[in-house]
Amino acid sequence: MTTHSPVVVRELSGDQLVIVRRETLGKHTTKIVGTDDAIQGVARTYPEAFLARTIVVCEGASEVGLLRGVDRYYASQGKPSAYASATAFVDAGGRSPEHILRKAGVFSKWGFSTLAFLDSDVAIDDWDVDIAEAEGVEVHTWEGKLALEEALFTLLPDCAIDALITLAIELNSEDLVAGALEAVSSGTLTLAYVLSLVGGDAAYSDDERAILGKAAKLTTKDTKTAPGRKGWFKSITKMERVGADVLGPNLADSDVKLKDVMQALFAHAHG
Repeated sequence: MTTHSPVVVRELSGDQLVIVRRETLGKHTTKIVGTDDAIQGVARTYPEAFLARTIVVCEGASEVGLLRGVDRYYASQGKPSAYASATAFVDAGGRSPEHILRKAGVFSKWGFSTLAFLDSDVAIDDWDVDIAEAEGVEVHTWEGKLALEEALFTLLPDCAIDALITLAIELNSEDLVAGALEAVSSGTLTLAYVLSLVGGDAAYSDDERAILGKAAKLTTKDTKTAPGRKGWFKSITKMERVGADVLGPNLADSDVKLKDVMQALFAHAHG
């Protein structure tokens, strides 16, 4: 018998894992994890989730990376780390909102404090949200129809947009960034023009922010050109840089819609 071992959680099957919780008056309850393929897959990929108190079920790897990066920034500023507060960020695999919310609901039923963090560019059925919230899940998404990259370019301050553009070139190349801008704007917004704004006093217009957000998320499935395109920040490692180097330092000056989501996702760690 062992407790709090991610190796054991990863190696055993779901019907061999039992969640034990202390209730009132010293009593305990037990629940078998079960053998559902999706949940057992999560147990093996993210075994730390079953050893946490709070689970943030993220739409995909980009959201996981962003939150890891923001958490790293908070820790560098002397705030408690979400990980130190027994929190796990779980990748739901980038599937439908219904799938993400159902997965969050399962964790909540098992007794975990559970939050769901997902984009709003794909319509989220109010019925699915109501079911998840009835199961105890806190659902957090963007106001309007925005993917993560669009939300960042829309809601961050101008100096942070400069930093995002600079980071996009560093993590990819000028050619890739320029090509995405060309594809999205049909040549009306060039990288040369965007770079002329970086570090200057001019504010980015709403239209420019919208184009930058669409270009940042552009992948091969969105366009028949540039095979192999994966977006500017679409990986845990790249989005972790965005969270630590751009979002974290600029969150206080961001739009309240962005601040509200981030503060809610880290409330369990920071009180």
